[in-house]
Amino acid sequence: MKAVAEEVTTRRGLREFVEFPYRLYRGHHGWVPVLRSEMMAIVSGRAGFVLKDNPHAFFVTHDEKGRVLGRIAVLVDTKLSAAKGVQYGAFTLFDVVDDWDQAKALLDAGTGWLRSRGVHVVKGPVSPTNGDDYHGMLAMNFDDPPMMYTNYNRAYYNAFMQRYSFTVDIRLGAWRFDVGTVNDHREKLVQKAMTRYHYHVDNADMGNLEGTACDIKRILDEAIPVEWADLTPPSIEDVRIMVRDMKKFVRPEMVAIARTDEGRPIGLVASSPDYNQVFRRMNGRLFPFGWLTFLLYRKRIDAGRALVMFVVPDYRYRGVPAAMFSKLFAWGRTHGYRVAEGSLIGEENVRSWREIEGAGGIRYKTWYLYRMDLDAQGS
Repeated sequence: MKAVAEEVTTRRGLREFVEFPYRLYRGHHGWVPVLRSEMMAIVSGRAGFVLKDNPHAFFVTHDEKGRVLGRIAVLVDTKLSAAKGVQYGAFTLFDVVDDWDQAKALLDAGTGWLRSRGVHVVKGPVSPTNGDDYHGMLAMNFDDPPMMYTNYNRAYYNAFMQRYSFTVDIRLGAWRFDVGTVNDHREKLVQKAMTRYHYHVDNADMGNLEGTACDIKRILDEAIPVEWADLTPPSIEDVRIMVRDMKKFVRPEMVAIARTDEGRPIGLVASSPDYNQVFRRMNGRLFPFGWLTFLLYRKRIDAGRALVMFVVPDYRYRGVPAAMFSKLFAWGRTHGYRVAEGSLIGEENVRSWREIEGAGGIRYKTWYLYRMDLDAQGS
């Protein structure tokens, strides 16, 4: 039976689209099921603004009995296209059985849909929420389970991408930290750097959401280079949404903001408990007992993940990341945390790679972001 990808146009089809990975990865140690209700909200446009604000489509393939064998979502990235002057598209939520014909049918359908809407360049996998979830395709270390919001996928996905003529555009890395061990020499260097360059590190003031949002916006505007092709500084409204979301799930002690002694914000690290330690026990459901599992196990979490790290240009190589991590780890040690992960950091951000290693991080995972020039591939 020839593989044929069909566009999803019904509510039932969306439910099948959402449900497929729970069947594909059932019993697999490396995959953490997200809440089904959350994923339905994302694909239906009720949560996250990536699919809500951009033209998009969903495709699936089936076997002869009507069971889903693969899925993909594609979208036109209107914001990035306007900012860069090139029509960009992207794919996300790509999952498929180990069958090249199924993968090719999905990729044919997705790129065909994008090409028909004038897209010249397609990238992916991107996050459907503009976060880290489903962002990048895991390419190194399939043994350690993923931390909060990081993507896990089968190793053969990368072979399918490259066989289809996608090329690796950006490599994203993850670094692991031993939170429980204090490096006295590194701590002394941190204190010297803060004294020499006249800065200090505070926790985020979640009682002043507008002030915190403005500080973060200022840092991002200065820290994100214009030459980064796939990233533009978020709007102040996007940052306000991010800060409101952080308040729901993240303690203020897990967000560090570095400031000059005069008060200028110069660096940011936002981290979160590794809720994946709880989610993997819930099988993607809050009811009937998922909520109880969450309440019982959330206090046993012993790992955290740094979701965001930025430093303004004139304070790079001045120990700012190490100082922010030092403050976060000191709090973590008193609350039972053993390890932490810093991710996802792109290879073009060489300064951050060096600084995070200077703060004690050890590289242990890699994800790929793929790219294809549709004009070069032809129709």
